[in-house]
Amino acid sequence: MTASWLEISVVAGREAADAVAEVMGRYGHGGVAIEEPIRPDPEGEGYAVDPAAPVIVRAYLPANSLGRRRLGRLLRALWHLRQAADLPEPEVRTLAEADWAHAWKEHFKPHRVGPFMIAPPWAEPPADGLLLLIDPGLAFGTGLHPTTQLCLGLAAELLRPGEAVLDLGTGSGILAIAAARLGAGSVLAL
Repeated sequence: MTASWLEISVVAGREAADAVAEVMGRYGHGGVAIEEPIRPDPEGEGYAVDPAAPVIVRAYLPANSLGRRRLGRLLRALWHLRQAADLPEPEVRTLAEADWAHAWKEHFKPHRVGPFMIAPPWAEPPADGLLLLIDPGLAFGTGLHPTTQLCLGLAAELLRPGEAVLDLGTGSGILAIAAARLGAGSVLAL
């Protein structure tokens, strides 16, 4: 039999998000997730967090008798918090257990960062741009983080063909692969 989960979510302004997360963390199972909305970067390279938009705070409980009792306590605590803060009703839905080791892959799509087209091996990448084929897994360096985007942009701007490159603290290897695609003479990734 497959386990089910109760997902409790609240859309909260940034000023109330920490209070909602604290209440949900008290009753949730294994922590709280705060989902920040992202939008395309106005300069056309990657994505940026929208600091003015509300966030979604999520907690999960097992869909069993104990989880339902905790859900009742959580909803009461959120009701009290809603008396002091401008918050909507929490949403509760039941989720079937999924193969989380692979389910996230549907959300990782090819994306452009500067001259590079970053794509996972399971997606059909667009034909334009220098292709960086990355299997992100749990490694740092998918091209979505601002520091990775900054490093990719600087490499494209400053690296001259034949130069040696050291990628110290490599995760997925995205910066080392980008340097090789730009024509580096040698690349060492540690």
